[in-house]
Amino acid sequence: MPESWRGTVNSVLYKVQFEKNLGDPEVIDWLAADLIERPLAGSDAGQDIADLTAALRSEASLTEGGIPQPHGERAVRDFLTKVVARMNDLR
Repeated sequence: MPESWRGTVNSVLYKVQFEKNLGDPEVIDWLAADLIERPLAGSDAGQDIADLTAALRSEASLTEGGIPQPHGERAVRDFLTKVVARMNDLR
């Protein structure tokens, strides 16, 4: 059974798949604000935060088996950690 958070992670990675630097504060701020203002389909900001947090707590790879991603696992995890923190700040 796939992880319940996988769709959220894949949707987020789809939005940033062409960003060169996931550590760029502007990218983090943009995505966090976008997810607060326009949560992913069938969701709300709280659920998106919960899904991303569950993904970060998981030992499963966040970069394999989904959206082709030029960024490595460590970069994606660091990015999502910062996005979740920023989303919490914006709420």
